[in-house]
Amino acid sequence: MAPTPDELHAALTYFSQLKEQLERDAAGRLGSSGVRALPLREVCDLYFSHNPRKVAPATIARDRINANNLCRLIPSDLRPDELDEPA
Repeated sequence: MAPTPDELHAALTYFSQLKEQLERDAAGRLGSSGVRALPLREVCDLYFSHNPRKVAPATIARDRINANNLCRLIPSDLRPDELDEPA
């Protein structure tokens, strides 16, 4: 049996409120814990140290050269989440 429109609306309202509460909780934890956005160079170093693509060391070395070139071109005070598409 298909849910009624009232049941769908109630479920949607519940999930919307739950999502907002989870976002507020996460923002509160991040704000009070002193978590900071990493500069681009640190993000690159962290990425290459974890090797999420599970590639060969030679690929990591080659990709690190490209990342270092980007880090030289992008201002160091710009956070990665502030990067945008080129104009």
